[in-house]
Amino acid sequence: MTLQEEKEKAQFEHTLELKRILIEKVLLGVLIGIAVLGANFLLERFKSDLSRERFLLESRMAAIQALRDSYGSLHNHVLHIAQDEPKEAEKRRAAHKAELEKFVMLVNRSSLLFPPGFNDAMAQQVWIHAAISKGAAMNVERWQFLAEVSNCFEEITRLVVTEEALGTRLTGFQLEMWSAEEIDTKGSGAYFDANYEKWQKSRKAQRPEVRSFSLISLAAVLLGLFALSLAVLVDRK
Repeated sequence: MTLQEEKEKAQFEHTLELKRILIEKVLLGVLIGIAVLGANFLLERFKSDLSRERFLLESRMAAIQALRDSYGSLHNHVLHIAQDEPKEAEKRRAAHKAELEKFVMLVNRSSLLFPPGFNDAMAQQVWIHAAISKGAAMNVERWQFLAEVSNCFEEITRLVVTEEALGTRLTGFQLEMWSAEEIDTKGSGAYFDANYEKWQKSRKAQRPEVRSFSLISLAAVLLGLFALSLAVLVDRK
């Protein structure tokens, strides 16, 4: 091979090397560009998801606060129904009915914000208060029952702000699960009575435990007094 041919060969190889380096740099730039675009896309998606979750949380909190305010008014009306004279109690029932309609409107307006089971739980609360607005008798014991129903409402509205499903997280007294068809057939009064009876049974089931604890405590006190009296007699001797 002549010197000229060797120069041409070297120049050709050099040109190929430059092209290879250029192609590698172009490919590297493309890969970096794709990686940057992908990272930006993921970052924007994360921001979007975060904004959506924040918006959902704020919307849920605002809806729950409105429901709690309305429910508090319902509870206050029932307290006066139980305590006031008959004429005043009837006026309170009318105000209670108007507030119940507002409560139902708030539940319907916010139904899409909350997980499955929330609407059913709120419907149970509505049926209890519908029975009251229709004339269910209120006394001290029934007022205590209603306080337990209110605790159930508080627990649900506390959990539902962040939970995606109520599931088995509910721990307190729970209202009976009736279908809308069963309510239509039996009426809200029957629903109230069924849950009131359930609550009474749960109280009676708890009383033996309290009574047993009281007897044990009494026995312990008497035994202590007997030991103290015996010690005093021994000292006197």
